[in-house]
Amino acid sequence: TIVEPGHRNAVWTDPVSGFAVVEHRISSGQAGRPFGSFHPARAILVTRNGRATVPEEGDLAQEDDIVCFSGFAADLTTVDAEGAQ
Repeated sequence: TIVEPGHRNAVWTDPVSGFAVVEHRISSGQAGRPFGSFHPARAILVTRNGRATVPEEGDLAQEDDIVCFSGFAADLTTVDAEGAQ
């Protein structure tokens, strides 16, 4: 999962809507996946080799990328690391 239940890696959470931004390190099992495949989470910022960029359509995750994902907190806890839902 992107966020383990009870894990506190939220960078920001809106207490009213439950929308959150979380930071996640890409594992070897997630490497090679397009950032768009982490649905319903949305990759909004990728830090790779010390350089932060906004991911573009078709960009692929690499092991050890630090990615900020946004979405509703409840959805971020249920996104499967391998893409199955």
